[in-house]
Amino acid sequence: MLNAVIGALVSRGWFDTHQPYEKVVLLTRGSGVSMLLTRSGRLDTHVKFSESTDLGDEAERCAAACRSYPRLAARFVGHVRQDGLDILATQAVEHVALSAQGLAQSDLASPVLRGLVDYFGSIRSAHAPPLPSALANRDLVPTLRQFFADLPIAPLALRWLDDRLHARVCGLPDQAQHGDLVVNNLGLAANGLVIFDWEDFGRLSVPGLDLYTLRMSAGWGLPAARAAAAPHLRHLPALVQRLCAAQGQALADFESLIPLYLLAFRFLKRAYGPEVRARMDRWLLSCLAEPPPR
Repeated sequence: MLNAVIGALVSRGWFDTHQPYEKVVLLTRGSGVSMLLTRSGRLDTHVKFSESTDLGDEAERCAAACRSYPRLAARFVGHVRQDGLDILATQAVEHVALSAQGLAQSDLASPVLRGLVDYFGSIRSAHAPPLPSALANRDLVPTLRQFFADLPIAPLALRWLDDRLHARVCGLPDQAQHGDLVVNNLGLAANGLVIFDWEDFGRLSVPGLDLYTLRMSAGWGLPAARAAAAPHLRHLPALVQRLCAAQGQALADFESLIPLYLLAFRFLKRAYGPEVRARMDRWLLSCLAEPPPR
């Protein structure tokens, strides 16, 4: 199968096999199989392929992200269906993986924070092309109501998804979000920050969602007392405020929408396995136990 994948890349002119190369299959919990093609140990091309999953939607989103954020997203190479295989190829970027602690310790002059400010500043003006399954803000709360109505946590979710929240979200600008902006999807390359895994790009458009998922993944969502006791979170207030300002959102507005971000993120991850979904539902119950303010 690997030879068939590489043959498809060669036939499209996306990869040259005349020069020595190596291939590494990556273990993944997602749909499809991932493979890195390297030359003398240096990254060259990332390939995702499947015999059973249509990668066309993901390819369209990756291509759109590359056009919208060419300095932050890996270059889109191409998508092809050949010999019973669905194949998606992107440039593989040499980078250093980021950790939650390392991100939280970054000061405002670091290349990581400069890249994040660039992303959150650009998100207001970046115009992604029409994408499949894109959900406008006017449709977000009704869609979430319908989704959560069939889940055990429906009473809790629907208590938050009231008409006041719907009216407020309808008044927000549609700004295509990455959808899974977490620490594991960030890296530091030679020319600055790089953001990976754009397969959910543009599915939701509610401003602030990406900042919330980033903050959550970095441990920035800890209660104030625990955050104060964690030295590596000392930059937290300045970082969040800076990124809020970059995306044109008041800090108070961002924080007041956190329940919506929680529910929207659960909706985005609805296709995860039952164990992950159950864990996310327990997390929602603990975070949203208090009734919405009136």
